[in-house]
Amino acid sequence: MTDPLQQLLAAYGFAPGEIRRLVAGGRYCAVQLADGQLGVCATLGNLVPAKPAELEPLDLGNLGHRIVLNAYFNARLNHRAPAGDHRDITEAVDFTTARAPVMIGLFRPVVARLAAMGVKPAVFDPRHPLTASPFLVPVDRQEEYLRRADKVIISATTIFNRTFTELAAAAGPEAEIYLLGPSTPLAAELFAAPRLQALFGVVFQPDDRRVLEAVAAGRGTRSFIRFARKTVRYRETGGGQA
Repeated sequence: MTDPLQQLLAAYGFAPGEIRRLVAGGRYCAVQLADGQLGVCATLGNLVPAKPAELEPLDLGNLGHRIVLNAYFNARLNHRAPAGDHRDITEAVDFTTARAPVMIGLFRPVVARLAAMGVKPAVFDPRHPLTASPFLVPVDRQEEYLRRADKVIISATTIFNRTFTELAAAAGPEAEIYLLGPSTPLAAELFAAPRLQALFGVVFQPDDRRVLEAVAAGRGTRSFIRFARKTVRYRETGGGQA
C-alpha cells in the first residue's frame, strides 16, 4: 500500500500557484485556494512553510511540506465528496458490537461518547501521559492490540506523519478501519487501504474567514469545528451504516 499523499499527488498533481493564502498556526495549518475553498491539517508541533513558494521543489520527506500538501488536498477535494451523510462516527458506526476496539490518537469527545455506550476502546497516543485518560494504553502494546482489533479508529494526522500505511497493515485481518479528524482527505484513492471502510472529515464554506482566523490564532479543533460540515465518505462497495 502506497503513501496516501503520494497517491493523491499522482492522481491530482500539486500547483502551489493555486494557493491564495497559507496560514500556519500553532496547532493547525490552513490552505485557501484561489476559488475560496478551505482545507486544514493539524501540525502536531511541526514547523510549516510560511509561503507557497517555499514548497518548490516539493519534498515528501519533509513533514512541513506534507502538512501543507494534506491541507491543500482537503481544500481541493473534500467539497467534491458525496455529501449524503453528516453523522458523527459514533452514530454512523455501531461500536457496541466491537469486541476489541482500538483508537490511534486520543479523540476525547469520541471516547466520551463511546464510554457512554459502554464501549471501552484501547487508545494509543504518545503525546499524552497515561494519566490523561483511563482508556490510554502504553504505546509499546499498540501492535499487540492492533493484531486482535475488530474496529480501529485512526487519526488522519497519521497521513502526514507517514504512519498510516504501517498502522493499517498492522491491524488484524478482520479489522474495520475508520479514518477520523479534520485532517482527513475525503478522497476515494485512500480506499487502496484494503480494510479502510470510511473517511470522517470536514467541509468548510468557501472564504470562511472565521476558520482562517482561528487557525492563525493558534487555536485547536473546537475553535473552528462549529464552522465545518462533518462529512462521511464510505468505501463505494458499501455505504450507509458501516
